[in-house]
Formats: sequence, structure tokens, C-alpha cells
Amino acid sequence: MKKIHVSAILLLLVVMSSCASLLADFRNSQLMGIQKGMTQQEVKTILGEPNYRRFDGGMEEWEYRGYLSKAGPSVICVNFIDNRVIGLDSFKDGAPTVPPAPSFSLGIGGTVSASEVGHSYSYRAMRNDEFARFLNDAKSKTFDSDRTDFIEKAASSTGFTSEQCRRLIKLYSFDDDRTKVLKILYPSVVDKDNFSIAVDELDFLSNRSTVKDFVKNYNRTK
Repeated sequence: MKKIHVSAILLLLVVMSSCASLLADFRNSQLMGIQKGMTQQEVKTILGEPNYRRFDGGMEEWEYRGYLSKAGPSVICVNFIDNRVIGLDSFKDGAPTVPPAPSFSLGIGGTVSASEVGHSYSYRAMRNDEFARFLNDAKSKTFDSDRTDFIEKAASSTGFTSEQCRRLIKLYSFDDDRTKVLKILYPSVVDKDNFSIAVDELDFLSNRSTVKDFVKNYNRTK
């Protein structure tokens, strides 16, 4: 019986060792090497193949799990649009990085500094599955005014990608409502360089000009 117990323990140790070997070891220098605008191939060269991969419209997310120097088991998430890095986040595995918003929990994505948005917190774009639930909640609102209030409340505590903004304004039938929502969302957009894909959803050139003027004035004051 004692031999059986010893054999079982040895087998367990072998299995645990094999599982651990599947997790990559990351150095802080690798994490610092990921920069905005890098291609997916450049990220692969630094971090290797991702453990998980997600899509949401025009945004793609790669998730890496492994051991990060000094931090232990960690998760690294890299977000892409058009094959280029737009955001990165890393955190200790199992430890949430931000508290949930009142009506939905936040995900992991690109960040915008507090100084850029003029608030006392950092924005993080929702994870793809989080945004899918948020989009359904927004779609379920009976009145456009309620939907706009719902989006505005969310935009005060989390971020959105330009592609997510584009999908949100498609919930509205009238161009003026879409214009209003884009102006609400812009301060919390994590990839402002791509915001034109949302603006191009507007039907009228006058409304596009209105949003572009808003963007210029906003950026001028930041």
C-alpha cells in the first residue's frame, strides 16, 4: 500500500511538472517591449503564440498566461485593430485589475490615462464577451433616451474601442442621435486614431463635420 501511495505522489508530481511546463516564462523586458502600433508578427516574435484568441468586429485580442518575473502567475492581454497593437494589459492571474461598473463588469483591453480623459481614473476597453453583453443590454432599451443614458453612464467608468462605438451607434435610427452618442463616447475611446470608422457610420456630412469639430476641440483642450 505504501508503494502505491509513493507511486501516486510521483505521478502527480510528474503531471504537475508537465502542466507547469506548458506555461511560458515572461520577463519584464518582454512586456515593456510591446509598443502601440506593433504588428501581430512583432508581438509573436516577443511573446510567442497566444494561449487564447478572441474576435469582436474589427478588434482582436490575444491572451497569454504564464509566469512573469517577480509577479508570478500572470495574464497578458494584447488588443489589435487592423493587425496593429492598440492596447495592452497585464495582471496577476486570478486578481481583478479594476472594480466592476454599476451595471456590468469591466474587461481587459487598452487603456487611456487619466490625464488624457480628464478624470481621476484610467479607462479600460471592455473585453469582447463583456461588450457583447453590454451591446445586448443597450439594444434591449425601449427608448433611445434610456439607451443613451445607459451608454453615457458606462462611458464615465470604462472605455470603448472605435469599432465598439461604431456598433453602438448602429442601434439608433436617427443620425442626430448617433451624433450625440459619438460625442458622449469619444473621451473614453481607447484607440482615438481609429475613431473615423465610427464617424463614417453617420449618414449626413453635416453631422460628420459636427463630430470632427468636437474631436478637434476636445483634443485641443487636452
